[in-house]
Amino acid sequence: FIFIFVFIAVFMLLMLLRTIIIVCIVIYLLVLFYGSIIGNYGFTEISEDYNSMIYTMSDNPFPQDIIVAKLLPFPNKSKILSAIEYENPKVRNFAIMATTKHFKG
Repeated sequence: FIFIFVFIAVFMLLMLLRTIIIVCIVIYLLVLFYGSIIGNYGFTEISEDYNSMIYTMSDNPFPQDIIVAKLLPFPNKSKILSAIEYENPKVRNFAIMATTKHFKG
C-alpha cells in the first residue's frame, strides 16, 4: 500500500515539474523574442555568448571565470563603444602595439 502512495506522489511531482519546466521554457523564449525585437539581449546575443563560452571552455573547462565576467556590470558600455575613434592614428598605433605585444606567434 505504501509503495502505491509513494509512486503516486513521485508521479504527481514529476508531472508538476514537467509543467513548470515547459512554462519556464516558453517564458524564456518569449523574453528572448522580445529582446530581439527591441534590440536588447536576444537570440543573436545568446548564440554569441554560447559560442564564446564553448571556445573559452575548450582551453579551460572550468566556467566560473566566464560566468563571473558575464555577470559583472560594465557601465556605459554603449557610450564607450560609440566614443571609439577608429580613424584616429593614436588608436591604430595602440592597437598595433597591443596586438604585437600580446599575440606573438
